[in-house]
Amino acid sequence: MLSSRLALYLFTLGLAIIAIVLHNRFGPQSSSDEKTTQSPEKSQHQWLTENATLWRYQPEQQTIVHADKIENDGEFSKLTKPNLYLINERGSTSIQAEKGITDKNQVINLSENVEMKQFNDQSPNRLIGQLDTSSIKYNAASDFLQTEQKVIIQNDYGTTQAIGLEADLKNAEYRLLSQVKATYHMQSEAEIPPSDSPTP
Repeated sequence: MLSSRLALYLFTLGLAIIAIVLHNRFGPQSSSDEKTTQSPEKSQHQWLTENATLWRYQPEQQTIVHADKIENDGEFSKLTKPNLYLINERGSTSIQAEKGITDKNQVINLSENVEMKQFNDQSPNRLIGQLDTSSIKYNAASDFLQTEQKVIIQNDYGTTQAIGLEADLKNAEYRLLSQVKATYHMQSEAEIPPSDSPTP
């Protein structure tokens, strides 16, 4: 038991160190770096990293951001094939896309084949809902999602389409903005609960 606790502590400490290092790399550049000139032969980005993972722990939620490649130009970070994982007491949410751009890790704009999946808290492998759209903005500070594009939401109850979405993930509140269309799956007779009224 002691060895397993020690291993867990060392693993958590290692993740925290990685998060601190990556967070510092995402942060604003010093004035000396801004004055540094680059030769024309060099790439325009100030730094580039591949197969990168940023881990952020808060008491109410863990946030993990992984990307095949991250390019930083001193002001914005461009992400190739970003994957966001949000884990809290209600369950877990994954958001993936082909491209992403972030400003100091607070607001992440995801675009092209955006797919969000939510999983049950008691059964992590059970998918309870999926959202597909072309672009979406995630604010890490407020845990808020929004898009003005067409969204398709699928779950056990059916499929819903709309134009525009606002989602407060912290409070599990969702608002579809316009042109809402829904198709519901009818329950089978075996799944319909018996009526309390007496049989005629």
